[in-house]
Amino acid sequence: MVSTVADYSQALKLHRAWLSGAAGHAADFSRQTMADLDWRGALLRKARFTAVGMTEANLSDSDLTESDWTRADVKRSIFTQADWSGADLTECHFSDCFFTDATLSEAKLWRAIFHGAALEQARLIEVHLDESVLAGAKLSGATLLQARGSVVDFSGADMQKCVLSSARLKFAKFRQC
Repeated sequence: MVSTVADYSQALKLHRAWLSGAAGHAADFSRQTMADLDWRGALLRKARFTAVGMTEANLSDSDLTESDWTRADVKRSIFTQADWSGADLTECHFSDCFFTDATLSEAKLWRAIFHGAALEQARLIEVHLDESVLAGAKLSGATLLQARGSVVDFSGADMQKCVLSSARLKFAKFRQC
């Protein structure tokens, strides 16, 4: 089990080696409690964060493509300009997190909650939003191109200059936007 700064550093090193085809293994931080991490620019493609508890982490500019964050509980963390393409964020709960200018192409956001999240200028391209909650989120300038989902709650969200081109959102709530 990874639990110290040295363990985390070793896990990231082994993960990079695994991604390059050398010896090593995929990073698996599932079910861990993580706090005060500074992993800016980290290469975490295909890493597992299933049911992780994370507080006050900085993963800005990180490669999180195809990573698994199913049922993660993340608070007050920064993912500015991170790439979440193809990531699984099913049933995640993000509270007061920053996703400014992040890319979430083809990400699975089923039943995900973005409470107080800042998603300004984020690119949510072909995302699955079924039963997700973005109520009160800051989505100004965000692009939801070909986003699809049903029963999505955008109530109270700041959606100034938000692009919803070819979005298919059934029974979505847009109260007080």
